[in-house]
Amino acid sequence: MVRPPFVHPDYWALLGGKAPTPAPPATDLFTIRASINAATQAASNALPSPAGMTTSVSVVTSTDGTEFNVTRFVPLSVQKSSETAQRAVIYGFGGGLIAGSVNISFNVIANFAERTATQVFAPDYRLAPEHPYPAPLQDIYSTITWLQAHAGDFNVDPARIVAFGQSAGGNLMASAALKARDEGLTPPLTALVLAYLGDSNGTEGQGTSNKVRKAAAPYTAAPGRAEDLHGLPPTHLGVGGLDLFRDANIRFAEKLSTHAVKVQFKIFPGVPHGFDGHPAFTLRTELWSNEARFIHRL
Repeated sequence: MVRPPFVHPDYWALLGGKAPTPAPPATDLFTIRASINAATQAASNALPSPAGMTTSVSVVTSTDGTEFNVTRFVPLSVQKSSETAQRAVIYGFGGGLIAGSVNISFNVIANFAERTATQVFAPDYRLAPEHPYPAPLQDIYSTITWLQAHAGDFNVDPARIVAFGQSAGGNLMASAALKARDEGLTPPLTALVLAYLGDSNGTEGQGTSNKVRKAAAPYTAAPGRAEDLHGLPPTHLGVGGLDLFRDANIRFAEKLSTHAVKVQFKIFPGVPHGFDGHPAFTLRTELWSNEARFIHRL
């Protein structure tokens, strides 16, 4: 079978040179969770453990009183730096809000910290269905305010905190940025780096009316639903050309630009959602490099 021109050669090779046969859709959330966790763990295990990386865990209290862990990753470059009041990244892992953890994505996060030469704080935010909205957003936002309050303990400049998220983690970070804007967080987040959003409209593509979508949850649960993006920090956003949520990512980037937010946006042709999590995709190195350059300038 000839490769369709809209499919990247790396993806075609991964598919074995033929169109995939759709698997029966999984309907049990815990089956889906196990599948996502296994794939993410494999992607993380495929990456090397950065030399000299140190980690530590802090216990943070969320706005509803729940305690959760935040893991700090400090790459060797940061340990050797004489810079005071350094930038930091708060990292939101992906997993559709039902799967994932810092431990499962450990090497992914560690390599991100090394690549960006930045200390990273990764919260183990709560997951659905056990902990529905707003629990995960509360945990993310509490991580931001906790880090600002304890910035001096970690040699962090509270005015140079970047929110990074992948897929569902990207949605949470965009939502947290909206909450920070609305609540007048001081100092504000310095940037948003989103390695593609998940379903940022909440129920997009399910034949649900706009009226039902808007009634289902506020825009802080689905940032693509926000009508006003003015005041968000400069944003970097990348998405695969075959991502199921590509169009939602495009609309979000366009809305950011329309609302006077500085945005760097790129579509990576011919690759699917989560392409940066598989070593077969050479385009992931371009996404990683773009993200690192963006963060290095902050």
